[in-house]
Amino acid sequence: MRYKLNLKGLEPVRFLSRYWQKKPALFRQVIEDFQSPLSPEELAGLACEADVESRLVEGPPEGPWTLRQGPFSAADFEALPARDWTLLVQDVDKHLPELAKILDSFDFLPRWRMDDLMISYAPEGGSVGPHLDAYDVFLLQARGTRRWAINEKPTDLSRRDDCELDVLAHFEAEQEWVLEPGDMLYLPPGVAHFGIAGPDCMTFSVGLRAPDTPGMISDFSEFVTQQLPDDSRYQDPDLAPEEAGPRIHPKTIERLRGLFDHLVNSSNEELGDWFGRYITEPKPWLRFETEADPAQADTVDQRLAQGHSPLLRSDVLAVWREGPDGRPHVFVDGDMEVWPEVCKALLDRLLSREPLPEDFEPGPDDRKLIADWIVKGRLEWMDDE
Repeated sequence: MRYKLNLKGLEPVRFLSRYWQKKPALFRQVIEDFQSPLSPEELAGLACEADVESRLVEGPPEGPWTLRQGPFSAADFEALPARDWTLLVQDVDKHLPELAKILDSFDFLPRWRMDDLMISYAPEGGSVGPHLDAYDVFLLQARGTRRWAINEKPTDLSRRDDCELDVLAHFEAEQEWVLEPGDMLYLPPGVAHFGIAGPDCMTFSVGLRAPDTPGMISDFSEFVTQQLPDDSRYQDPDLAPEEAGPRIHPKTIERLRGLFDHLVNSSNEELGDWFGRYITEPKPWLRFETEADPAQADTVDQRLAQGHSPLLRSDVLAVWREGPDGRPHVFVDGDMEVWPEVCKALLDRLLSREPLPEDFEPGPDDRKLIADWIVKGRLEWMDDE
């Protein structure tokens, strides 16, 4: 099942112009009659796996709170009290492909902006305290109820020093709502929010990527450095007598400026190819690995002829941009590939995780791309899900 969002009838352009990174928005019943496709027991089971990032936060709504990192065991959950704790599991969409379809519903945003689906479960009183996020987030209520209080522009950003969490020491609610299954709250970056669970509460948090500027500059500098020849050094063939002595002469600074011009004035092509690699680099513990299976290439034509559609795996990060010659530069898990221009329509479908339309007739280059990605394990046939 694919969960399409209604957003109270708002067109994407209206949502982006009215709310996106401007103000919070509450949407009632964005998914009508929504029932969580994941049970609390299944979420707890996921948190017991070694390659899954999970946390347990314990403490009453007023705090303080303690934090434990997973993986957990059945005994850990059996020892929990009847209330006042929260289990949080990151990147659920990477581990359970069927839940990636929820992220697919946010197709009114750039694909590279999608980070992960975090799912939390809590009995009554569960909370992680009042806090700020540096990125946009959609909070979809999936089970039970949760009371959310927000403050759009908090003035006191001091943190509590009596607990391990990065929570605000002082929080004054400006607005409050109780969310029921199918309701969704959108919060721009910097909005203080405080959620307290009702009984049997499960919340799906769709987090958006907001790369930090220092991290991007550092990575781009390294990228540019790798493009330089090994023998690249400071040179001064125009050295003048007045430059002698202990003073750094202005001409030295001018020469240094020339060395750095390539970094500062990099072309859009260099910047675009770097960014594609950077934004698709997976978290180390989520790096997609598979053994190539060349035999799979022989079945591609037969599968397509039978009407089967390939689907991008949920744990593969992939986007594309148009290169200077019109050919798509495709970025997959931190690597770049260049494909023929005719593959653009196919790439738009594959990277949006959309099935191919019934009237789609893949050409030779399309078939080559599909076969290559099937062999590499990036694509699966939808009938095999």
